[in-house]
Amino acid sequence: RQGKFWGIAHDLAVLGEPLEDAGVYTGRYDRMYCSEALRPFAVLDTVSSVACPNEFEPSDHLPVGATFCLN
Repeated sequence: RQGKFWGIAHDLAVLGEPLEDAGVYTGRYDRMYCSEALRPFAVLDTVSSVACPNEFEPSDHLPVGATFCLN
């Protein structure tokens, strides 16, 4: 299983009380806001179908970015 070895799931498993595997978390915490004076032009929304960090994503914080144009 990939992910942070020091996570709570690991700690509980070591103590003999493993958590149920609920799969890969797919929620999003990051948001970008703009005023009516700006219009989104391009959006980078990175997602991963496997637990992070992993060999392709060195962090569990995936990049999000956007380019805005003036209205």
